[in-house]
Amino acid sequence: MNVLAEFALGLGIFFVGMQMVGEHLRQLSGPSFRALVARSTSSPWSGVGLGLVAGAMMQSATGVTFILVNMVTAGLISAQAALPVIAWSNVGLTALAFVVTLDIHPLVAGSVGVCGIAATLIRQRTARQVANVLLGVALLLFGLQSMGAAAVPLKETQELRTAVQYTVTSPALAFVAGFLLAALLQSNTGATMLVITLAAQGMFGLPTAAMLIYGTNLGAIVLRLLLSIDMRGVPRQLVRFEDAFCLASGLLMVALFFIERVTGLPLVLAGVAAATDKIALQLALVFLLANLLPAIVVMPALGPSLAWLARRWPADEVADAAQPEFLTPQSLDDPASAVDLIPRELARLLTSLQCSVRTHRAGTDTSDVEDQRAADYAALTARIDEYAAQLSTRPLQKSVAQRLNATRELTALVGYLAESYVQLRHSHRALRHFPDTAAIRDQILAALELLLGIAATAVDTRQPAAIAHLREQSRSRSVLIEQARLASVSGATGDDTRNSRIAERTATQKLLADFELSTWIIHRISKLLDELTPQASGAAPRSAPKP
Repeated sequence: MNVLAEFALGLGIFFVGMQMVGEHLRQLSGPSFRALVARSTSSPWSGVGLGLVAGAMMQSATGVTFILVNMVTAGLISAQAALPVIAWSNVGLTALAFVVTLDIHPLVAGSVGVCGIAATLIRQRTARQVANVLLGVALLLFGLQSMGAAAVPLKETQELRTAVQYTVTSPALAFVAGFLLAALLQSNTGATMLVITLAAQGMFGLPTAAMLIYGTNLGAIVLRLLLSIDMRGVPRQLVRFEDAFCLASGLLMVALFFIERVTGLPLVLAGVAAATDKIALQLALVFLLANLLPAIVVMPALGPSLAWLARRWPADEVADAAQPEFLTPQSLDDPASAVDLIPRELARLLTSLQCSVRTHRAGTDTSDVEDQRAADYAALTARIDEYAAQLSTRPLQKSVAQRLNATRELTALVGYLAESYVQLRHSHRALRHFPDTAAIRDQILAALELLLGIAATAVDTRQPAAIAHLREQSRSRSVLIEQARLASVSGATGDDTRNSRIAERTATQKLLADFELSTWIIHRISKLLDELTPQASGAAPRSAPKP
């Protein structure tokens, strides 16, 4: 029991280290990092280098994939540019397997102590995060050493020897065992390190350990299926690409295993055995080849792969107006990119408001439909603010926290705008009792529809030119607003009774007042957007949508 406890302790320390590395690296990924990613994905081969580095640092292809999902959703990089990064992050994460084979035992314990003290005493935020990353790496290695030491007496237990015997006699069973191990541990890297550690203590031979590793590549698919259950469109396509990559890796390596076994051709196992006689290094090479070979194969087919993913998992044509389209619980783990998802959701809401104005102007919607839309807008605004509140509880860099505060104020303004439109809609409906005001009503709604379209573009792209255009069009004395005022002043008739003229004038002024409130809110939005421009956030600018 003491041996099992020591092994479990080592396993726990290993995963604490992996979690620390991933968490603190995400906190270090501020605006400058995201701008670097945007520049580094300008070509597939630069994406290869970025994928190798990201995988080696994060030690989780799933973590890299979800960070890229956030960046693609925020419009910082394209889905096409993300594919090579995802593929080659699987190759990069194999670096840890080679580190484990090095004789660095005397350094690990000291590194834990030094990094732990540094992470506690250092006050400068970035330096403290770096110290925590190094502490995570040291704990990870220390956990592997603890598991290796505990495995020596553990392998002599009858129960484990029986289980290992069954696994050794059946490659298929070894593959399934690797799959289940990775699914249980929720990490193919962690499962592979465990296999290498146990094999180094003589528990597995090369063929069995190789099949275990091939199975681990598929085990992480279970976790991604759970994490992506609410995703649709491009985000789901990117996650499925990582799943397809792991599936291709497993099928390819298993096929090579059996071809080598049946025909006697010297392939993977013969090659790594000829390269070194140390089983830990042999398995590190197996782990590398299991990810390198499919990465090489997939590179020429990135374009067709994305097209196939789009056909297989298309974006939903109809989305629930009350539910966020871009905000997911998983995106909260990457605060720097998650902040940029909120303006995209707000731009979607503004576009919906613009469509609502258009249909109201055409008179094609009933009041019940319009009331339901108003309720949906209020619900969506509340969910966006709830997402921002959850994000504010995460450790944030100062620049990210500042952008989050500005984004929350922007969310409130868009919510006020949706509420003001409801009032304007009621005022507009009241004027329908006066047929001669048709031109006035159409002029005001046309102006508001145009302003909402400009606002949606500015919020979505956050480009200085788009923001300046919004500010100019929404200012109090702009041509657009002056024309609406002039129409409301000169459009009243004098043919009916005096009471009728007074009622018409009152209703017209109420509509104009509601319109001016909406334009004031839009103008305030244009000023707030200066704090969220690409220059302020360090993000790559989004392209304006094509008309």
